[in-house]
This record gives sequence, C-alpha cells and structure tokens, in this order.
Amino acid sequence: MERPIEEVRRDLEWGKVSLEGARKDYGVIATRGNESILIDEAGSLALRQEMKSLRPMKEAFFDRGPGYALLANGETSAEVDFL
Repeated sequence: MERPIEEVRRDLEWGKVSLEGARKDYGVIATRGNESILIDEAGSLALRQEMKSLRPMKEAFFDRGPGYALLANGETSAEVDFL
C-alpha cells in the first residue's frame, strides 16, 4: 500500500524524511519553498507508476528464511506471505 502524499508532506515538514528519501522511498517529488514543502503531485503520481512497474508482480512480504523450504515440501513461502 502506498503512503498517502499528504502524510509524506507532513513527515517532510516535521523533518522525519529528507527530500531525497521522499523521492526514493515513497515516490514523492518535493522541494522546499520559502515557508512550506511544495509537492509536484503530477510528477509524484508518474514516479509512483514508474516505481510500481519496476517491482516484481508478486513478491513475498515475509521472508521465512532458507530452512522453510525443508519443512514445507520445497515451498519458499506461504500464501499468507503476500499482500
């Protein structure tokens, strides 16, 4: 699930994330204005689409480690490991 852009803006304002981190980790393009954070909403939506297209179609959310396959008949993950 993507982090809402307004939450990322708030975290930028509070200093919890850098401009670079917002772009790299959340797909939000932002700059610092005179007194506020300016968000490029169209650019952010395009960046998020690009980032989404580069992700694998289905990747496990939880890594059960190398021993799991031995205990689960060769399966590397369980159905509940996916979002």
